[in-house]
Amino acid sequence: MITRFLILVLLGASLSACGGSVATTPVVTPPSTPEPEPDPVPEPEPVPIAATSSEMQSARNLLIATHSPISYTNPSALQTSGALTYDGYLGGVLANADDQLTDSMIGEMALTVTFNNSNVVVTGDASNFRDEDNAILTGTLVFSGGVFDRNGDPDADATFTMTANGTLVDDQGRPLVFGTQLEGDFFGTTYGAIGGDVLGRVTYNGSSQDFDGLFIAAR
Repeated sequence: MITRFLILVLLGASLSACGGSVATTPVVTPPSTPEPEPDPVPEPEPVPIAATSSEMQSARNLLIATHSPISYTNPSALQTSGALTYDGYLGGVLANADDQLTDSMIGEMALTVTFNNSNVVVTGDASNFRDEDNAILTGTLVFSGGVFDRNGDPDADATFTMTANGTLVDDQGRPLVFGTQLEGDFFGTTYGAIGGDVLGRVTYNGSSQDFDGLFIAAR
């Protein structure tokens, strides 16, 4: 009787142990995917600071000194195809010093001369003007109407001409309308520069006055 009782007790314990143990599948959590790093924000391009009037005058004078004494290019020796680009300065004075308008100004010029057998084509402009007080004049003078005399004598007269027209607005909001012509020559055996006079008229509010200046630009 005791033996049977022990067997039943042991049997019950065994069944209890078997029935209470349920196999479970472990839950595997996949590794989390890291968030992609955001693209770096590009640094803003620095805004170029426009040259002051005195800086442009100094740079212009250096160009003049570099190509002095002037040795004119023989016009007949210039290329008859292709294009050359020149950068430099254009400036001058207004004739009427007694009015309220600016008396002088200087700006930066960029000129492309395209050559052919008979003449030249010019493109480009002058901008970033400042007056004698370093005040900004907004606007652009556009170059056009290029003429080149391959048979000319630069010692006697200009062999290269083009027009520079447009409107410059001073710091008081006054529009100065330019109608000017550039007359000059190429310099050096490799025509490394071009320069000469700027002549014409400036009109404001129906009244006009002479403009007299010079330009020089180099490759």
